[in-house]
Amino acid sequence: MSLNNVLVPSVVTCHAGARDNYQLALAFQEISLLDTLVTDFYAPDYLRGIVKKRFHPNLSSKKVSWKCFDLINGPIFKRYPELGRDLSLRAAQVAIKHQSNLFVSSYTADAAFDYVDLHGAKTKKYLFQLHPHPDTILNILREEIDLGLVAADELSYEAELNPVTYSTLSGEALKANWVCVASTFTKKSLIAAGVDAEKIHVIPYGVDHAAFVGPVKALRNGKLKILFCGQFIHRKGICYLHEALRNFNSQHYELRIVTRGECDKKSLAMFSKNLNVEIYSNISNRELKALMNSSDIFILPSLYEGFGHVILEAMSAGLPVITTANTAGYDLITNDQDGFVGAIRDIDFLVEKIEFFIDRPIFAIEYGEQAAMTARKYTWESFRKKITDFYINTEKIDVE
Repeated sequence: MSLNNVLVPSVVTCHAGARDNYQLALAFQEISLLDTLVTDFYAPDYLRGIVKKRFHPNLSSKKVSWKCFDLINGPIFKRYPELGRDLSLRAAQVAIKHQSNLFVSSYTADAAFDYVDLHGAKTKKYLFQLHPHPDTILNILREEIDLGLVAADELSYEAELNPVTYSTLSGEALKANWVCVASTFTKKSLIAAGVDAEKIHVIPYGVDHAAFVGPVKALRNGKLKILFCGQFIHRKGICYLHEALRNFNSQHYELRIVTRGECDKKSLAMFSKNLNVEIYSNISNRELKALMNSSDIFILPSLYEGFGHVILEAMSAGLPVITTANTAGYDLITNDQDGFVGAIRDIDFLVEKIEFFIDRPIFAIEYGEQAAMTARKYTWESFRKKITDFYINTEKIDVE
């Protein structure tokens, strides 16, 4: 495609699963620059009446490449390193063959970038970095181990602790020509690892407001209803949340824990002993929306997140958010306006801000209304537009 006399190549993108509901591929399809999405499974157009997941209605399977053995490496045997490498290499081969550029997600970039460099292709390498740099993650996890808050064998699900996976992930951003990230925290982690700040661009995610908007909140009598939603594992800061609850003088709260994906059952059992805690597992999106609509505030005390999309979902539902600086908190939240952002491991911060809403229940409504207004600025449409604008502008820079 030629834009303002600049020839802009098509894009091959790549990721496993239904990453961000295929927003990256959709972004380039909307401006007729999508060459191919390489992934592990995508429902063929003719099966969409039967298969209800793993496709987007606006993205035809004719634009998607996947192979049956990807299902063996991924969902069936969970051999994710092999899956990432296979997808990565296929994406690079397609890009070189079609004289397209690569715009791929982390975990599926390393082998592709090496392949392009080895074969001397003109293909440019764009990366969407999903998580903070592995060095930052490793430093935080080692600090937690040194503090005696978690044992190394309890963190086996963290990919960065695997030396092979670490080696793969740590080099992706350094090898890219340009990098997109969803949060300032992720950008800072890449800069700390030696990635040139000039080639990193922050583009926050969007949210489907229709899926999370709820009724106008009313002032409630009784306990403040606090919602946590996500993987119930150490990096979500759950031990600090537990300690904060232990430090409460007040019993005027109810913590609702919604677990998704990985779950530390020992920690969950520890929370279940608290009479002010309700635990929900594997609930539907409809049930989650109902919980959001009946809650007062949202809390996510994570040690690190690439973004923390549930923060934006909660804000869209009209909940003020208490979170940490190691998320998209500072990108989304204005302190003392639509929530609060504090340092990781700060138990006093968690106690103080929860008690703030317990003592001033009207502020849960007022801050929640502001949070919903803020969230409306972040749509998937604007995310896609910013991605393609970034791509086109960098292509112009490279030509100049």
